[in-house]
Amino acid sequence: MSDEQNAAEVTPEEELEATMSEAQVEDLANEVTAEAEEETPAVQEEAAQEGVAEEKSSSLNLAEVMSELIPNKDKEKKVEEQFGEEQARIVAQAVVSAAKAADQPVDVEKSVAHFLNQFRTYARFLPGNWYIVHSYSGHERKVKANLEQRASTLGMENYIHEVLVPMEEIVEMKNTQRKKITRVRMPGYVMVRMGLDNDNAVLRLVKDTPAVTGFVGDSRLKDREDQIPTPLSFQEVYNMIAPGIEQSFLRALEEVAVATPEAAVKVEFEIGETVMVVNGPFTGQSASVAEIMPESKKLVVTLTLFGRDTQTELAMTDVSKEE
Repeated sequence: MSDEQNAAEVTPEEELEATMSEAQVEDLANEVTAEAEEETPAVQEEAAQEGVAEEKSSSLNLAEVMSELIPNKDKEKKVEEQFGEEQARIVAQAVVSAAKAADQPVDVEKSVAHFLNQFRTYARFLPGNWYIVHSYSGHERKVKANLEQRASTLGMENYIHEVLVPMEEIVEMKNTQRKKITRVRMPGYVMVRMGLDNDNAVLRLVKDTPAVTGFVGDSRLKDREDQIPTPLSFQEVYNMIAPGIEQSFLRALEEVAVATPEAAVKVEFEIGETVMVVNGPFTGQSASVAEIMPESKKLVVTLTLFGRDTQTELAMTDVSKEE
């Protein structure tokens, strides 16, 4: 191999090293090493932060959060205990906390869907069947209390599993003021989850309860006092109870979100802002934002109808900002 070929194979680093003394080479190596050691902690910290962010983004599992708080194997609890106001608030707090820990906004629709799915799974395998009892209108909660007391006194608690009066929250307008009230969702009716005995003593216990007029669906043995009522289908039960559970959970989410503003849903509207209704019967009308309900993704807006200001609730997706 010629000297010219050897010269061509020398790298710039080797050429530089050849012109430097051993002391200079050692100093340069120490300098490069020190720079690398200074960069390493910063690089490691950045990588760690990326790893934490990635872990947080995948840590929000609503089904897992709720399943830990609503054990579907525990069938001893009543529906109103497992999905009532108190439990709804506990689950809402867990959802908001999980969203905050994952640095994500609360997905209200998914949270409600998961909560209702937990109820559907839980309710499907509860012991007994659901029946509807006629009562005097306005006496529904009194019938519930009396029936529970009679079942306990007469030792029939193994048959009368649960008495439920579905409730709902509505908004009433009084003197131009909005007021939320809770009322019986099905006036004149009470839901009873129970099992039947061979002597039909359970049926007589229910019918003999003060303010009870009978069962809905007394379809067989009409010539006898112990008529056997027809139980509700599971879908009928779900349709009657689920709306109240949904309202309760939404209300709990809103209350928790107010107490934890960092986890609140991002809202693009402001009080007093003028918006355009783009969906529903008021499409094309301008409205003013009077109240913002972030967790339910709704707005209370003021519309002018027939020359008068009227307030109504609209979904945020039903309005748009005016340009």
